[in-house]
Amino acid sequence: MTTITATNMKQSFWNVLKNIKKEPIIITKRRQNYAVLVDYNEYKHLKQLEEHEDILFWLAAEKALKDTNNLLDSIK
Repeated sequence: MTTITATNMKQSFWNVLKNIKKEPIIITKRRQNYAVLVDYNEYKHLKQLEEHEDILFWLAAEKALKDTNNLLDSIK
């Protein structure tokens, strides 16, 4: 990933935008990582993965709850 300072980002904004199609760009401020600039399609893809991960988490939680209830029922 490319890294650029916030100052350089301000000075070369349009060139930076052209480059995010190739790879995400880390923006630093006072020598600390501050933000990541990514292509919009990459952002959409990451959001879809996040939503998918949330769904898988809730499905696993539901299964664990059912398994626990089945175990408790078998003990009774």
